[in-house]
Amino acid sequence: MPTTADDEPPAPGPSLSLARRSPPTPRVQAAPTSTLADLPPVSSPPPESPSVTLESHASSEVEVRVLEAKSNRPAAHARVELRFFAEGADFDAGQTILRRTDSHGFVRQRFSPGLLSVVAWNETSAGGPFEVSVGPAEAPELEIALQPTLPVEGRVVDASTGEGLGGAQVSVWTFAESDTVVTGADGTFLHPRFPTDAFAEQLRVTLPGFGAQVCYLEASEEGWSVPSPTREDAAVQGTGTPWVEIALVPNLEITGKIVGAGGAVVPGARIEAEGFYYVLPSVASRDAAEASSSEDGSFRLEGLRSDIGHSLRVRAEGFADRVLELEGDLDRTLDLGRIWLSPQALLSGVVLDPDGTPVEDILVELIPRGEPSEGIRESTVDTGLRTHGESFRTRTDPAGVFDFPGLSPGEFSLHVARDSESVLVHEVSLSGCSANDWLELRLPPGSLTLVGEVRTSGAALAGAEVIVERHGYVGSVKTDSEGRFRVAGLDDEGAYELEVRGTCSRTGALLTARTSSWAHAKPVLNLGRR
Repeated sequence: MPTTADDEPPAPGPSLSLARRSPPTPRVQAAPTSTLADLPPVSSPPPESPSVTLESHASSEVEVRVLEAKSNRPAAHARVELRFFAEGADFDAGQTILRRTDSHGFVRQRFSPGLLSVVAWNETSAGGPFEVSVGPAEAPELEIALQPTLPVEGRVVDASTGEGLGGAQVSVWTFAESDTVVTGADGTFLHPRFPTDAFAEQLRVTLPGFGAQVCYLEASEEGWSVPSPTREDAAVQGTGTPWVEIALVPNLEITGKIVGAGGAVVPGARIEAEGFYYVLPSVASRDAAEASSSEDGSFRLEGLRSDIGHSLRVRAEGFADRVLELEGDLDRTLDLGRIWLSPQALLSGVVLDPDGTPVEDILVELIPRGEPSEGIRESTVDTGLRTHGESFRTRTDPAGVFDFPGLSPGEFSLHVARDSESVLVHEVSLSGCSANDWLELRLPPGSLTLVGEVRTSGAALAGAEVIVERHGYVGSVKTDSEGRFRVAGLDDEGAYELEVRGTCSRTGALLTARTSSWAHAKPVLNLGRR
């Protein structure tokens, strides 16, 4: 297991490592049985969040209406969970708000630009999740029809002893994080609401002292099935009320101290651990924890599964990222001692189109060259999949500029891409701890630039947002003072979908338009009121 020695800094050279991927690479999703005696009651739902406004400079009011599917009547006093991810924020940085609908089935909440995921439920039915994008000066409206649900019974046990574990929290994780029940002293539970209008959902179980666990459940009035996470074992199936037994493994605690040159402690460093384990033969769930180093450089990570491997990434301002690989089946407490950080190298540059114009919002990925780390052993549940240290990604700003701080000296391949296809590949060598390189990258002549114009009421519209998609997100740009926009790095293999959003300067009304266009065309979009 490659870790740092406690009495000497790391050897010179790249400190980034890649985990070996096991074929086939699993698809990663956001992750996480018979009569029961003395079933625990449903836990009290968390208190309703105050009607706060999550906004920065511009915000919009989101309106959610909840209806009963069978009667189409308003679902009064239903619970609504709103998970908000601010524009540009990490997935783990979401905020959760819990509200109740009014007597007419409505919930209204203001948000800044970002992505919102919404679910709703009452005693016997549930609906969602549904996602909606929140933009500046935009008022999204969402309607959720509650569908009948099924109860789920089960038991949570200690994987090493088989004994029931009381006090564990059980939720339908892919539906609502806030809708939880707690196991009784013998480990049994009853969750009254399992959505049946989806193909499958994930049950998630957490308990202090143990690593989190998720499992899939498919259930309907005709029957239920708990698929095995491995290809060797068969699914558990039945009819009636689903029964699920979930085993928890001991919690892994990781401690250490972050130090720099000369052994000086580094406070405020961000330490992140990440591992993946199978929940289906082709689907993996993420196991993660993070912490910050204290004033004396020490840190503690808790809540991780001890039976799978993890990558540990350390990031601190002014230092190169450090990635360590930790094997599974470790003792419950792992002390890494001192983890040494080296001064960072910085790679910056600009991306230009074939005409020399800066390219906005194009993906730039930096991939370390070299062999993946060896000796990462996998168990039947450990996927061996890692993302830490595999690559660095960013997108260019309106001036076409990109920055990669926190690098170690080494050899890299730099990819500039649109629509998942690399438009340009450039080899990079960073040598010396004080490396600060600047690259000027020009897209090849064969790449195309979509040039268009946005107008409203016959006049050019400045500052409108143009979103380009084809098989997913491609990029977005703003129109200039003359209403023109440019999206470079495209190809001629198919038409692109354009969505334009702007604000009327006179009334403040939201203006929208959609069209499709080939990259060689010069579309003119005329916006009307939404």
